[in-house]
Amino acid sequence: MGVVGVVSSTGTAMLLGLDSGPIHSGLFGFNGLLVGLALGTFDRGCQLAEDCQTGLWEYAGLAVPVVVMAGFSVVFCVSLGNLLAPVWGVPSFTLPFNFAALLFLGTALQSD
Repeated sequence: MGVVGVVSSTGTAMLLGLDSGPIHSGLFGFNGLLVGLALGTFDRGCQLAEDCQTGLWEYAGLAVPVVVMAGFSVVFCVSLGNLLAPVWGVPSFTLPFNFAALLFLGTALQSD
């Protein structure tokens, strides 16, 4: 899921026509990687390590939410960068990952 997150977030940044410097430095891909890893880890809700040992095809249904949330992390990153950098002079770093992962997990908990 991490690879899916990297590819989709970097692709989203390219499709949006963002500056190539942050794209080539991996700024958007890093947040996408973290989103993919978080969703892959916490989506199953397993308590023991052996409960989480599933095959690749069982994670195929999770690829669509990872693509969507990794794309949202790019939008969050640009938005937070435009908000935080001029006002307080700080970059957003991994805050977009936190927003995207918590948004998914919060809505997933509401559906149960």
